Amino acid sequence: MTDFREIKVEKKTLNLYNKDMKNFSLVLLVVLVFLFGGCAGKIVQKETKNAVAPVESTSTANQLNYQAAQMDTSVTNIESSSTLALGEKIGEINVTDEEFVSTSTGELKGEFILYAEKEGKTDFIKKITLNSKKIKTIYQTKELVDSDTESGNIWQAKPAGVALSPDKSRVAITDERGLYILNLSSGKIDWLITAKAAPKAKSSKDYISPVVWSRSELKNSFLLEEPKWSADGKYLSFIAGYYEGSLAFFYNIDSGSITETGLWSVFPSWSPKQNIYSAGGDGGYSKWGLFVTSPASKTEPPDIANVFDFNKEYVYSQTEFFSDGKRIAYIAESSTDNDGNHVIFGSCDLRGGNQVTLDDFNATIDDFIAGSNSNNVISLITYQYQQYLVEYDISSGQVEKKYISFSNFNTGVALAWSGNLLWLTSRDSYGSRIIAIDLTGARLVYASPVLANNSLFLGLINN
Repeated sequence: MTDFREIKVEKKTLNLYNKDMKNFSLVLLVVLVFLFGGCAGKIVQKETKNAVAPVESTSTANQLNYQAAQMDTSVTNIESSSTLALGEKIGEINVTDEEFVSTSTGELKGEFILYAEKEGKTDFIKKITLNSKKIKTIYQTKELVDSDTESGNIWQAKPAGVALSPDKSRVAITDERGLYILNLSSGKIDWLITAKAAPKAKSSKDYISPVVWSRSELKNSFLLEEPKWSADGKYLSFIAGYYEGSLAFFYNIDSGSITETGLWSVFPSWSPKQNIYSAGGDGGYSKWGLFVTSPASKTEPPDIANVFDFNKEYVYSQTEFFSDGKRIAYIAESSTDNDGNHVIFGSCDLRGGNQVTLDDFNATIDDFIAGSNSNNVISLITYQYQQYLVEYDISSGQVEKKYISFSNFNTGVALAWSGNLLWLTSRDSYGSRIIAIDLTGARLVYASPVLANNSLFLGLINN
């Protein structure tokens, strides 16, 4: 075996103009000039093509940054051409960087817009007064316990743990203190689950210890997140986060009982008509498949997607009920690397029957929601840096599609109905916007000022 300590390196001076190297050096120099010259020409040409003229504005720094980001995106959109089969185009909505409120009487049914805002580990509940455009903070709380460990930050990308009740009088909140309900009129708090002892950082700095909750059902969990109300306001679902994975629970507000769903789930959804709950399993810490269950169920929910021919090749994430509660829509994404971002957007009844593929494409579904009738669903799709609102209707027995495109607005992440208007929350590194759309007329009804970069629309309220 060679002893590398005995290897000696002889020093020599390299002269590029040595007779033996001269011809080689000249050829190399020509090649380098050609390569770098060509690249430089392409770079200059691209920069000229994508140049954006400066815009004078009296907006805040947040608004200027947000506007610049949207302008950059719009330039990219000009170069992109969608090949998605989205059906009939019914309109295009232009969202400027300025706040906009429709003057049409009765369109905005409520005096205030209630929204949640998240900055770091602090959550705020705020409201915008529509007639004066003033913003007021009505509640503030700390969502997670401070920790210098990584485990304390695993939910930082998620929106604030706040949900408006169906009657719009209360909000459910999860934070470092537990799960509770805040009455918006009186400010009274009803505690449902409380933290008896705060978590402590382990000496290894690998993770923090689990929280000691007031309920034994939540033993070994680190935090609570994603509160959601049932349609009748009698139940709350929430997620308990563990060191590895998360588990969904039901809380009965009248009795105080807690039921474990058995679902290690993400993006759970309540039926709008009855106390039924759907969720997708991604096959990681959760069961693989698509599930429908209820707080009254005493058995583990079966996988209703086991009859799908693609079930074992795809993972399920978000689910939503149709407006009549008789069908669900779901996202199924390819679980194999060679398929890329292949997505099946589908629908089925509550037993997995009458399965319909609404779309089958390589695009991103940012969010989707039940439509205005029992046979349609609305999705927000991103394809080649452009976003579209697409309505899928199956009332005829076939999938019929129509869509709305956007100008200067391509960062939408969440959809919600309030009255007859569809509300969309955008979010990027520069800020958030909340906009309201009249789908029938493809019109913009409201656009908020630029808000903090992790905001979420909760609803229209009257007090």
